[in-house]
Amino acid sequence: MEENFKFKIAFLVYDSRSGSTFLAKRLTEDVNNVIVTPEIGFDYLFKHRMKNKPIWTDLIRKMYKGHEFINLNISQQELAKEFIHHTSLDILQGIKLILKKWLKNNYNLTEYSGWIIVKNGSHLKYIDNISQIFNKKIPFIYILRDPRAVINSKYNTRRPYYPEENMVWSGLLLTVLRWKIYYQKIRKAKEKGVPILKVKYEDLIYKTDDVIGTIKSFLNIKDLKKDKVTQLKAGYNIPEKEKHIHKLTNKPYGVEERIYSWKKELSPFKVRVIEAICSKEMMNEGYSLMYHDNIIVRSILIVTILPDMIYSLLRHFLILIKQKIC
Repeated sequence: MEENFKFKIAFLVYDSRSGSTFLAKRLTEDVNNVIVTPEIGFDYLFKHRMKNKPIWTDLIRKMYKGHEFINLNISQQELAKEFIHHTSLDILQGIKLILKKWLKNNYNLTEYSGWIIVKNGSHLKYIDNISQIFNKKIPFIYILRDPRAVINSKYNTRRPYYPEENMVWSGLLLTVLRWKIYYQKIRKAKEKGVPILKVKYEDLIYKTDDVIGTIKSFLNIKDLKKDKVTQLKAGYNIPEKEKHIHKLTNKPYGVEERIYSWKKELSPFKVRVIEAICSKEMMNEGYSLMYHDNIIVRSILIVTILPDMIYSLLRHFLILIKQKIC
């Protein structure tokens, strides 16, 4: 049975609200021998110290504390049982075992030799560890979007698993820094030779088919006639609690009007803050700046939003405390 699973793994990474679900749907539904997972969090596996032997019962328990891992549609007890006879597996072998179980449970597959693309933006935080686990051969597809559009979308989106907050729950400063840190991590990883394909959101929207073709070339996927695996696929599965924030992905192509909606919806002050923090990266990617503040003005802008960060974090922790009490 084990030798029938010869699938290859890639990672789809991004800052949230960058079109990852739209791309995941198109890849899963349109490309033969590609299946994209729902957003799942392997974070605890990637944080594990390589020199230490994995204690799988402990790691599985920690992973199921996060909301994303339940999207595998495998119960914690069922997955823990799968590892009873595989306690000596390393992290890479454990990931493959989990994905095999996912294929069986969700697609009724007992064999598969195509690509599984693991979707999760936060995996970008561990790109160096992931690269080490996979001997620096693991490919990453990175979706890049104008940070002004990303932040604007986050302000307009309630968190699926914490609806009391929008996606700028940590405040503007930390939300913008996340975009900047992710961008820098990708740049540094590419300099180290990690195979990375950068997909710009704007290209994904305007030239969807071209982007799909580029990804196929990147992963060396040939145009094959439909096979047993393709016929079994039911399409990309959006978790129930996330469906309301991904309504636009039901359109056959992207939504062009959302590319520049930030110009009407985002306040000039917030635009200036974002540009003050991300101006270098934005100019590298061809995103035109609306403001060209000097370093003194930028510093003042950043200091000005510190109270917003403190207030946002305090509010977040109070919500967490309230949830535990209730």
